[in-house]
Amino acid sequence: GRLVDTIGNLTLTGYNPELGNIPFVAKREKLQNTHIELNRWILEQTNWGEPEIAQRAASLAEMAATIWSGPAATT
Repeated sequence: GRLVDTIGNLTLTGYNPELGNIPFVAKREKLQNTHIELNRWILEQTNWGEPEIAQRAASLAEMAATIWSGPAATT
């Protein structure tokens, strides 16, 4: 769908080709032994659809804004 290539639906794995278009339950199983903290929240989900992707996108945006602050304001 329209959220496939958005930040909320992307993550890091060592097996992207294997995940492809398999059902979310199978993807979650493959991520069980992840050592990547970005994937932990995904493992807690029972569904993976628009609401979860939007929530994850907002969370990641908030984390990014905290880590990488913008330029200092000029007067």
